[in-house]
Amino acid sequence: MMETVVKEYITEPADMQAYKESAYYQSLGIEPLQEMLKQYTKDDAALRAQAEAQYRPAYESEMEAIRQQRDAQALGYKQQMEALAPAYDRQRRRANQAYDESVVSLNNALTKRGMGRSSLVSTQGAYLENQRNQALADIDREEMDDIQAINERIALLTSQAAESQKSLARNYAQQLESRISSLREQNQSAALSLQLQIAALQQKGYEAYQKWLLDNRKVVLDEKEYDAEYAPVVSSGSSGKSSKTSSSSGKKKTSEVVKAANQVSSVISSALNKLKGTATVGAVSGVIRPGKSSVQKKG
Repeated sequence: MMETVVKEYITEPADMQAYKESAYYQSLGIEPLQEMLKQYTKDDAALRAQAEAQYRPAYESEMEAIRQQRDAQALGYKQQMEALAPAYDRQRRRANQAYDESVVSLNNALTKRGMGRSSLVSTQGAYLENQRNQALADIDREEMDDIQAINERIALLTSQAAESQKSLARNYAQQLESRISSLREQNQSAALSLQLQIAALQQKGYEAYQKWLLDNRKVVLDEKEYDAEYAPVVSSGSSGKSSKTSSSSGKKKTSEVVKAANQVSSVISSALNKLKGTATVGAVSGVIRPGKSSVQKKG
């Protein structure tokens, strides 16, 4: 918006092309400033690239840290699960061994009492076998419970990691948009400051250029002709009306050159006044002299 204001209010007079081709314009150092303007891009893709260059390394590092932590914990859970089968197999072997020993002890005890062929052997043997099966079933259930618990922990870990990544991605997107907006405003402000410096230099150089033209013209014309053509109108203090110096027609012609010089001064001054409050013009303070023309009244 600020750049539009500058373009709207700072216009070029008709003879600006001749001025730009003169040594006055070339000596101002405007072209380097105009090259600097290209650095302050308004292109969304370029601004996004600048913002990503600032924030993406940290973003990718944090995303990788989340993945590594998730994978490390998941690996630990998988190792726990892999260790379950051997552990519960050992419990089954111990349980079977214990019941086998109980059956042998029972048979030996009944045999010593002369009851080795009684129905008590089969009855007690069936009881012990039922106890064995129940113990093995308990071991199987405990193993399945442990497997389920580990799977639940892995699922929770995966869910939490995914949520952390989503939150990080949202924050990253917000950072990017905020930085892009900030870069756009900074570039607009910097570009406007440069445009104002260029305008001030152009005004200063243009006034010097116009003075040079008038001085050259004065050499060609005699003093009387110069005064008749270029001397400014002098206001009367009593009536407020303009008094006119003598000339062959009774009127003074105002040079187009003088008009052009006044036009540049007044137009740039008007632009700077309109821009006050919307831009910082401290960089050009003391350079711009609104409304001041280089044409001097004759004493």
